[in-house]
Amino acid sequence: MRLKILKQITLIDKITELQNQYAKKLKTILNSFNSQNLNFLVDEINVFWYSNRNLVELILNQLADNDTVDKYLFTGVTSIDIETQELYPYITMGNIHIIDDAFSNLGAVLSYIPNQQFEENLKQKIIKIAQENITIINEYGSFIYILPLTTFINDTDFETIREGANGTFFSLFKDNVRSLEDYKKFNSITDVFDNLTDVAKTVLVFTDKDSIGNIHDRFIDFKKTTTTPFPNNIDDRFLFYSIIHSYFMRALSIMLISTKYNFIPYLRYKLNFEYFLLLSDSACEKIDIMNNIRIKTACSYIISNIFNRKNIKQITLNDFYKIVSKSNFYNNLKKDIENFPLNSRGAFKNLEQIIYNHLNDIPY
Repeated sequence: MRLKILKQITLIDKITELQNQYAKKLKTILNSFNSQNLNFLVDEINVFWYSNRNLVELILNQLADNDTVDKYLFTGVTSIDIETQELYPYITMGNIHIIDDAFSNLGAVLSYIPNQQFEENLKQKIIKIAQENITIINEYGSFIYILPLTTFINDTDFETIREGANGTFFSLFKDNVRSLEDYKKFNSITDVFDNLTDVAKTVLVFTDKDSIGNIHDRFIDFKKTTTTPFPNNIDDRFLFYSIIHSYFMRALSIMLISTKYNFIPYLRYKLNFEYFLLLSDSACEKIDIMNNIRIKTACSYIISNIFNRKNIKQITLNDFYKIVSKSNFYNNLKKDIENFPLNSRGAFKNLEQIIYNHLNDIPY
């Protein structure tokens, strides 16, 4: 027991030191950031994490080995949106709170940005991410940590994810479509949609607020309202493939990280949650811990959406964290969701009621 406590204290010290170094690095980069060179800031951050990769991997492995606590990973976002109290519902879930550094997801995007409007939007996001990271480390660094989990997906795992995304995409079709070459035989986006299975037409979504209607209408609405990194004249067939394939890649990446490090994804966006739920359903038969992860991930998504942020505007996040910890909210919730039948009829409505009841017990 004493050895375990000493290891935990040493781990916290290592994380804290690394976080402080990261905040200092971000401040230095921001002071010399040239908005005309997006790659500069991201490259500098990647160099920082790469130079500390052994320490990061040590921290992640030690966290993974600790199966006595639930570790929640805030992931699938480009910014946390601190100003809208997004961290409050997050810290109600679990015992350890990790944020997947948003810079982890920008490298591939920056390598190919033909869309000028998308590039302009990205400039502002990059600055915001850096500023939010500094704030989180300086103000909440005692109970929230930022680590680059997505960055540490190795080439072998990435190839597995890519192949999995391809296989899942091609399985959406009624006819014998097994490769991109087969897919290219479709003459138009109408042909693509006509050959999707009925289930695929229902479960595929393009945005967090998908419009009501058939998949073709929803796709058109997506094109009209969403700025993507792709050229404006991209063929609809390959825009559809690129978008859905990227959603599958993201969901599979989150699944891989979750199972590898025994983390529970905190997914606040409907799009990420829907695709995670869709792809993780079949994984439950192969990965023992996935069902437990799915239930707790569902809780995190629900609490993010039903949490009343108006009630905590006068309470600092530090004080709210103390209140939640003292209330034993999460442990009480866990008792009620153990072995919860997530795929049963009316499951989400029932789960939402359970969470709502426990939220009402927090004395704030």
